[in-house]
Amino acid sequence: MNKIYVASKAYHRPSWRQWRDRGLKITSRWIDVPDEFIGRTLPQELDFVQLWTHCIEDVINADVLVLYCGQGDVLKGAILELGAALAMSKPCFICGDRESVLNNGTWLHHPGIFDMTGLAIDYVMGFAAGFDPRKHHGKES
Repeated sequence: MNKIYVASKAYHRPSWRQWRDRGLKITSRWIDVPDEFIGRTLPQELDFVQLWTHCIEDVINADVLVLYCGQGDVLKGAILELGAALAMSKPCFICGDRESVLNNGTWLHHPGIFDMTGLAIDYVMGFAAGFDPRKHHGKES
């Protein structure tokens, strides 16, 4: 089973924790940031150096990345995490609301991205967990 880095807006953290509790190998430590720190921006409230160091380490330790973009989401950190995964040639599965994904930029067209917008998250997570990156390069199969 693949190790999966999950990227999204922070308010989706409870869903990602449920996936981990169901047995998927989620490498993303950011999903465990306490609720009281979400939405805060002052460095004394949360060690952002440590947070971002962990995020990149967790992308490195993953086999694949799943990025979720909900309706109306404006992605910020998730795009940085996606870029790190693409730079390491990790397969990246994009899911959620297609219009919102497209409103976040043209990166959906990168050859290392699998566009799974519109598909059920259950399907995407199951596919990502069992995906064999040795058999695929970019969008070719």
